[in-house]
Amino acid sequence: MKKTLWALVVLCLLAAPFIGQAETPQDEWRQQIVRWTEQLAAGDDRFNAFPKADRRWQSVGTNRDDWVVTFEQSNRPIGYLIVGEEERALRLLEYGLGAHPLFTEQPFVPLPSDTKTPFYAGLHSVWITDDGLIDAKSGEHYPQTAKRPSNFKPIDPIYERAALTAVQLSRYADNTQPWIKPEGKITDEPDLIEHLDKGLNLSYVAHLFEGEILAPFATRGYHRWGKSIYVELEDDGSRFLPVKHALQWGVFYP
Repeated sequence: MKKTLWALVVLCLLAAPFIGQAETPQDEWRQQIVRWTEQLAAGDDRFNAFPKADRRWQSVGTNRDDWVVTFEQSNRPIGYLIVGEEERALRLLEYGLGAHPLFTEQPFVPLPSDTKTPFYAGLHSVWITDDGLIDAKSGEHYPQTAKRPSNFKPIDPIYERAALTAVQLSRYADNTQPWIKPEGKITDEPDLIEHLDKGLNLSYVAHLFEGEILAPFATRGYHRWGKSIYVELEDDGSRFLPVKHALQWGVFYP
């Protein structure tokens, strides 16, 4: 019942025009999306199209109130936000740029026609199908032995009043090779930020599904929201995730 109610709430707020101050939960939800997108656009011009883009939503939580808000321009995806709700407070769990947001079907990797359920769990995000798990970004089928996390809990998410205070871009190159013959590891946040502040090109390797899957990514920089850092990973477009989440599930390499 709660999930159905929130689905109706989100549908109303995404379809309604912005007028005046928030007076209802629908208005508050919609205005918070606007606030986050305006802050992103003001701090990072790659997000300039977000505030006026068309929006559509989809529930991506199993027994949780999580949603993907996909932004479209001329009927084409340009990015997304993953928004969670806890005790009536909204949290920005992840966001990204590119033509292939989370939980959208890739044109050359169609999803199977059997029952599929979107499940958001950060880097473990998947479609759950009758035949197993499918990566929510690439559409890759995971081995049958891969089991979805049963107790995903967001780490250090952005809450409603957080402000985007800094943007750091690295000298990005699509290079994930250093982890193959690593000369060192970066396993704590201060060391990682020091490297990124120098504009260094780092690689990141996530150890997913209890180490069954090694997923390498190139880093592109970070966004700072007050005390929270969201690291930017290249994954057929940009994905911004809390750095504490990335460090929990993987290692950075210089």
